[in-house]
Amino acid sequence: YNLLSKNRIPIAMFDRINFNIHGPKVVVDNYDGAFKATEHLITNGYRCIAHLAGSISNKVFEERVNGFKDALAKHNIPLESHMILSCNLDEKDTREAFAHWMRMQPRPDAIFTASASSGLTICALAKSMGISIPTELGIITFGSEPCHDLISPTLSSVDIPGHDMGKTSTELLIKTIEEKNDDQSMILAPIRLLVRNSSFRP
Repeated sequence: YNLLSKNRIPIAMFDRINFNIHGPKVVVDNYDGAFKATEHLITNGYRCIAHLAGSISNKVFEERVNGFKDALAKHNIPLESHMILSCNLDEKDTREAFAHWMRMQPRPDAIFTASASSGLTICALAKSMGISIPTELGIITFGSEPCHDLISPTLSSVDIPGHDMGKTSTELLIKTIEEKNDDQSMILAPIRLLVRNSSFRP
């Protein structure tokens, strides 16, 4: 990216962006999405909530952690340091984080994951252990996949409008090229909370 920038090649970024790179950026409100996801779990009766976070050195995941923390604080739920685990969000790390939490007493009654794929992994692991979702364990993810509607139980998520973000960032890039300007605009794409069966206690 720095090489492209040094050679004055226009760059537009969306979703996981680098704030040090010049050019227009399209992002979602990661803080707000995490806050709403966590608050949704709280209002459905979950109190021992864990967060599987991405690398905290990435501002995107840092904002999601902050949203998670502030939602707990708003509802006077103590934050235990072991309830936030930062990892690469791949299958191996997700399995290890889940195993760690399941050895705890008390173990989490809900998990908010920072990615769609890690949420699917946790859902599969919980089912393999005979853990009832959402009765014993609520699950919600940041990011939604079409398969979230097809698994059982269906998986709640914060919806990221990826198509719209890609379209907007391309339009901004074309505008930057045609007008030869130094566009430093930041656009926040709207998010939606998709409440499905995995986080809605009957």
